[in-house]
Amino acid sequence: MVIIPLLAAALTIPWIYTAVLMMNPPPYSFLPLWLGGGCVSVGVAYMGWNLPCGQNARWSQKRFLIFCLLPLLLASVLMTIFWA
Repeated sequence: MVIIPLLAAALTIPWIYTAVLMMNPPPYSFLPLWLGGGCVSVGVAYMGWNLPCGQNARWSQKRFLIFCLLPLLLASVLMTIFWA
């Protein structure tokens, strides 16, 4: 029974994202761009740190998801909001 509210909440995310992009007047600030750039820096730094020619830390998949994939996902959303 817990899965239905979670599914409903997940399905509202694109709707909220579209509502933010279609605001009139659109939010004009450089904050999403700078936050997105910081997130890209974190994701790319993790990639460089975990390369075999780098530190070759061999961290877990959970760490990859948190420090690489999540920042890159947030960067794509924030930069899309800025450029929209």
